[in-house]
Amino acid sequence: MTVIIRNSLRHVGLSTLRRRRLPSTNSPFVSCQSSKSFRYVAHEGNSWQLRLPKTGVGILVDPWLVGKLTFADQDWLFKGSKISEMPSLKQVELETDLLLITQGLDDHAHRPTLKQLSKTTPVVASPSAATVCRELGFQDVTELRAGDRCTACDDRVSIWATEGALVGGPPWSTREAGFVIRERVSGGISVYYEPHCDFSAASVRRLSPVDVVISPVTTVELAGFPLVQGRDNIVELLRILRPSVLVPLLNGSFAAEGALSGRLETRGSLGELPGLLKANGLGNVRIAAPKPVEPLYIDLEALR
Repeated sequence: MTVIIRNSLRHVGLSTLRRRRLPSTNSPFVSCQSSKSFRYVAHEGNSWQLRLPKTGVGILVDPWLVGKLTFADQDWLFKGSKISEMPSLKQVELETDLLLITQGLDDHAHRPTLKQLSKTTPVVASPSAATVCRELGFQDVTELRAGDRCTACDDRVSIWATEGALVGGPPWSTREAGFVIRERVSGGISVYYEPHCDFSAASVRRLSPVDVVISPVTTVELAGFPLVQGRDNIVELLRILRPSVLVPLLNGSFAAEGALSGRLETRGSLGELPGLLKANGLGNVRIAAPKPVEPLYIDLEALR
């Protein structure tokens, strides 16, 4: 695989991906007729998918679509269950041109789901997630570290990796990845995602501005240790990236049980988010709150 230096970012070529057209779906949020609208579906937890408006590229992120969510198969410690009925894997695969896996932990690289997906589907992943995907037999895996960039889908999209969450290690440990997705066509949109709202400001600032930020908006702590930092960091993130739209991640919208579940504490809420943004001079950022498994169409031209 050829590595090219471009604009101080390492560029990795990714094989050509399929293009599929999804059926039109009405949305209570905005019309889906504009060329600047994209389709977003939340699948509870960290799992979601999108279709980009100009290119039609479908991306499935951190899929958990079958079975329970456990860590190292220790369901006595933690077991997550879906509340909503998930779509069939076959239907989701028909809508997917690319898998994006942000971390190697089970709530991002959900092995029971990944085992059932086609191993010919191209994958872009953080280093730890890339290891999991290769072990499961995926044939086309592109590993991105912070500062790396790849193109996909006949060069119709670019994906950059940023410095993301610091997971389970000392402050000097290598961070997991956040990602910026940009359509490489006139009028294309850009999307930023990092599942913990944990980031290096300098790394993210290099790719500002973006059209849409997808992020948790609450802070979740385990025995005082922050796992997710949405309530604490969302204001800084939005100030850096200057998006038109914030899509709150439904990372806590599933049933949980086990020894650890009762020790999780959450601060912040979706209800207090508008006031928080307004108080910090970010009242112009539109909040597009999804509902599980219901397609949400966001029309950026209509919001301007």
